[in-house]
Amino acid sequence: MTAKDGESYYIKPIPSGLRAPSLSSLMQLCHTHTLHHGFDVVKKAGVKPTSSKNGKKTIIPNAAYYKWHITCVLGGKPKNTRHLTEEQRRRDKGSLKMGCPSRVWAWAVERGEPDGAWEIRWGDTDPALHNHPPVDVRTLPNHRRRAREVDGVAEAIKEIAASGVGRKEGLQKLRSLYPDGLFSEKDVANELQKYKLQLKQQKAAEEEEQGDGGEGDEGQEEDTEDVDEAEMQLQQQLQAQTQRDHQHQLQQLQQQPQMQQPSMQHQSQMQHQPQHQHQQHQHIFTPGVPGYW
Repeated sequence: MTAKDGESYYIKPIPSGLRAPSLSSLMQLCHTHTLHHGFDVVKKAGVKPTSSKNGKKTIIPNAAYYKWHITCVLGGKPKNTRHLTEEQRRRDKGSLKMGCPSRVWAWAVERGEPDGAWEIRWGDTDPALHNHPPVDVRTLPNHRRRAREVDGVAEAIKEIAASGVGRKEGLQKLRSLYPDGLFSEKDVANELQKYKLQLKQQKAAEEEEQGDGGEGDEGQEEDTEDVDEAEMQLQQQLQAQTQRDHQHQLQQLQQQPQMQQPSMQHQSQMQHQPQHQHQQHQHIFTPGVPGYW
């Protein structure tokens, strides 16, 4: 949609005198009005209180804003980041800005109390005049974003994403749950992609935690292996010591019979010697045999 030069369209403006207990609640009322009348507004260019000295105005340091411009979202021009001339420049297809002049003012009811009540006031231009007709509010990103912030919508989108359905089927299901919702296929696709990214990050974090735990188990297994190896070495040392002791005992046992054998021979000689002497004495005192030969 492009604006035609010199052409104006009447759209019911935000009423002057609209009041709310805070600036944020006043903006909610403005968005509700624009949602039902085919346009949207945005808060721009806040004004702070000033002090005057010698005819020169100075912004009071650390002062809060007491006034804001509330302009149509189609106001202004796309940013000329490439510094092109008007002849070279083409309208940014991704931008909605087309120089719409409609605007109102949001004022703090008490200028020195910006945390208090606020109200809408008209300026020196007619806020009902736009350079575009009423638009389909589903094409306005801020209206769609606010629609997704309704209670329950975020949870419904997560459930749809978890079910694994595509964006077209997900959009149909979401619209069936919230018929008044301003959902587009692009929004649903973005939400599904966001949910998948969160799942991927969560899975990566879980795998990292499991990896850390696995490394700890491996370290514990290595410690266990070290303990087992030490026990085996100790057992081998004990077995070797036992074998050495056993061999030493065998050597002692083998040496004992050799030491006992002479004594046994001596005992046997001692046993045989009395018998021989007895036999000699028998011969000596045998009758008929002289005592001395």
